Amino acid sequence: KKKKFKKKFFTVKTLYNSFLFCAFKNGKKTQWNFFLNNLFELMSFSLAYSIPIIISKIFIRLFTRVELKKAISRKRISYIPTFIKINRSIFLALKWIFSGALKNTNRTTLRNKLYVELVQLLTNKTCFSLQKLEENNINSFKNRSNMHFRWQRTR
Repeated sequence: KKKKFKKKFFTVKTLYNSFLFCAFKNGKKTQWNFFLNNLFELMSFSLAYSIPIIISKIFIRLFTRVELKKAISRKRISYIPTFIKINRSIFLALKWIFSGALKNTNRTTLRNKLYVELVQLLTNKTCFSLQKLEENNINSFKNRSNMHFRWQRTR
């Protein structure tokens, strides 16, 4: 019997759910859902875009196909660029967004920090998540000569 593969299409609803599940580790899902709904409504009001367009733009801006992995062989550390799937790319985008919000040292709420990070991302200003994306792309371009090490175990 042949296995049938299901194609995964990412809709705005699945992207929003991934945003929601990455956001909360502890606590109630309904509180985080309310928190993110308020955040995206505030962003749609200030940027004059609808919520699905905002979510789509966020993930299009932070889309990447390459990630660096660390490989150790003969007491030498090599960084190997590897191709990643779309699920990993979405995870990295969310990780960069939340780490950028947490790196913000202003004494404001997490909602305001996320708002600032996402608005800077959408208005083509420099933000932490875009810096991480550019850093990832530059380092993978620099280490492209290590591509033949992909068969080794990476950490």
